[in-house]
Amino acid sequence: MKGFDSLSKYTKAFGLWFVLALAVGAVTGVVGAYFHKTIDFVTDFREENDIIIWFLPIVGIIITALYSLSKDKLTTNAVISGIREGKGVSFVMVPFIFIGTALTHLAGGSAGREGAALQIGGGIGSGFGKLLKAGKNMTGVLTVAGMAGAFSAIFTTPVTAAVFAIEVVTVGHMRYFQFMPCMVSSITAYLISLSIGNTPLSLNQPSALLCPCMIQTLLYCGFDE
Repeated sequence: MKGFDSLSKYTKAFGLWFVLALAVGAVTGVVGAYFHKTIDFVTDFREENDIIIWFLPIVGIIITALYSLSKDKLTTNAVISGIREGKGVSFVMVPFIFIGTALTHLAGGSAGREGAALQIGGGIGSGFGKLLKAGKNMTGVLTVAGMAGAFSAIFTTPVTAAVFAIEVVTVGHMRYFQFMPCMVSSITAYLISLSIGNTPLSLNQPSALLCPCMIQTLLYCGFDE
């Protein structure tokens, strides 16, 4: 009976996390896909209208004013700290980072998508935790699953997104209990992103594997003890 009870307990836990991860992946998939499309659109628009770059200082002031409306820090470090300390992440980060990053790209500013992916996904995942009134551990896992989903939707790299989201919180350590919800969220977001029209990223440069730096790195990794 004990074995059956344990099986039932773990089955229920698996089903719960599967459903939650699906939900997080669905939301981050939609938001991430349209974030990707928005960045592509504003970048193409700016390249066709070079004069926009002269408005970069004004856009910087607008973004600073926008971010000042938030009581919380809108940074990737704030997301990581929120997970580690069990405080969660402010959902306000989602629209602010979405708009701020889009405006930066529109005006020709320097901003990557990696940090934005973690911030947007973390805000959505943490939002689920707060909506469900979950404990800090559960909210932390949902936040990481959100990060994985958004990263996967934006870069169309589901496996990399799941592993990266888990490892970036505690560099060098893998919290394997987070792997299942992160993979489910990541794959769900990836499929939704594709259905919305984003195309998978690909690297078709086999010659890069033969460059001296790569050969040296492979040899070092292969023989290092």
